[in-house]
Amino acid sequence: MKKLGFSDSSGIYRYGLDITIPPNMPTGRFHERIIATSNTKDTLMATLRISGRIVSDVDVMPKILNFIVQDSAKFQFSKNKQLAIRNYNRNKVLKILDYRDEDNNLILKLIPKPEGEKYLLSATLKEFPSKKLTEGKIIIKTNYSDHRLLTVPYKIRLKGSEKRDKVIQHK
Repeated sequence: MKKLGFSDSSGIYRYGLDITIPPNMPTGRFHERIIATSNTKDTLMATLRISGRIVSDVDVMPKILNFIVQDSAKFQFSKNKQLAIRNYNRNKVLKILDYRDEDNNLILKLIPKPEGEKYLLSATLKEFPSKKLTEGKIIIKTNYSDHRLLTVPYKIRLKGSEKRDKVIQHK
């Protein structure tokens, strides 16, 4: 961290801070506090709250897909989700070389937006779930050596099945 001096539009001299984040910091959100000390009489110490998000060259959002299916009538409206795959490295084009659902529960379709910078991966449930909870993984293969394989877990939850099962058993 280093101190930067500057004058604002009113000519008052102010200080800013240049903060360097370590290159090995994990991706994700962070919230930190920095305590700055001063030799002025007015303010000897100030606590600064810093927050942000560390992203790698390639990022996938969301980190997990959740499909919640209420009943067969609502199945058509809850069976599709999208992943956004973004390239934050302006010096290299991102290519999606392959993508698959390891557990074969989803139909996947890749949509470039614009190609090399961002992709949308549409994930649609193949059929109405037969279990209360089904879990799986989407695997995405890229041309980046340090992001060769991206893994996105997913869960398919069947809600309201207890009530429907009781009705079927009583008939």
